[in-house]
Order: sequence, then structure tokens, then C-alpha cells
Amino acid sequence: MLILSFVISIISLGISGYTIWSSRLAPFKLRVLTTRRIDFIQTPSPGSLVRIVIPLLFVNEGAQRGYVTNVGVSIDGHGASHSFSALYDDVSEMNFAVEELDSVKWGAFSTFCINPGETILKRLVFVPNDVYSFNFRFRAGKFNLTLYTVTDRLTDWKHQLSTTFELTEEVVTDITRPKTALASGVTSSSLCSVLLEHEAALLKNLPRTPY
Repeated sequence: MLILSFVISIISLGISGYTIWSSRLAPFKLRVLTTRRIDFIQTPSPGSLVRIVIPLLFVNEGAQRGYVTNVGVSIDGHGASHSFSALYDDVSEMNFAVEELDSVKWGAFSTFCINPGETILKRLVFVPNDVYSFNFRFRAGKFNLTLYTVTDRLTDWKHQLSTTFELTEEVVTDITRPKTALASGVTSSSLCSVLLEHEAALLKNLPRTPY
């Protein structure tokens, strides 16, 4: 009986210690999750530039406040790798649609804080990070996307997630075809959205209601 009481006391002490650690002492632990899609924007020529817009959830699973100082993505496909860095933060309250491209509110990306247990949704706009990536061109096929972050606790790039997406011939044609506003005749930016592969697969497996 004495041994049982001692074991119970040890277990209780361990649980109490873990509770204190996880609720007050655990360091900042960042987790990043993708939402359903990735958006591509291509500005018209000359000076054509690809921008990538990704809605992301930033979660602090620790008990200490932390800061995200940089976010970058790498896109691999067709035997090449291109890097993009977060330059803007899309703070629009509207849906991101072609007719709204000139009305969106983009603010310069800057360091942001995540409090303990907090989840923040950000729609980040990525631009080519180097001269080689400025030559990124849309081609049909499957691509791998890897996301990295830098925080105040870890000043080097840390891998956060990897996912895949596919561009079809129809999507490539749509994004690369110049859009012209009928009223002004001015060529505007093109936009297309694609589902990330795991989301596309999930939707295919959506149960159907029998009739």
C-alpha cells in the first residue's frame, strides 16, 4: 500500500511539473499550416513578374512569446528550384479576385509577434528572391513547395512544411494570357488559384449524399 501511494505521488508530481512547463515555461514553438490554396499573379510585360500569394496559419504551441522575422518558399519542378521571399502582407478584407487586383491593400512584410497559444492568419505575398528566380515561368506539371521561417529564437532558416500542387495546361494558359480592361484598354495583371494537392485529394474523397 505504501509503495502504491509513493507511485501515485510520483505520477502526480510528474503531471504537475509537465503542466507548469507546458503552460508557463515551454519556449516559443512555431508551427505553420497552409490553408486550401495558392494564388499566382503575373504582371504584364514588359517587366513581367511572378508573385505568389499563400494564406498561412502561424501557431505558437509554446508558453513564451515569439517573433517571426522572415518567411520564404522554395518551388521545385522541371529540374529547377526557385526561391521566393515574403515582401508584402495582404491585409485586404475582400476576396482576392482578378477585378480587385488594383484595389487590394498590400503592406510591407515586417516582423510580427505571436503570443503563447495564439494562432494568426496571414496572407503573404512572395516575390523572387534572386536573379535566377526572376526567370520563373509557368509550365504545366507538378511542383513541390517548401516553406521556411526565421524567428527571433532561431536566426537561420527552419523548414516548416512541404506540399505539392499541379498546374494544368488550362491554368498556365489562363495565367499567362494578358487581361485587358474593356473600359480603359489597359492590360492588367493575371491571377489564378490552384488547390494544394492534399486538399484536392481530400475533396475527391468527399462522401456523396445518396439520393
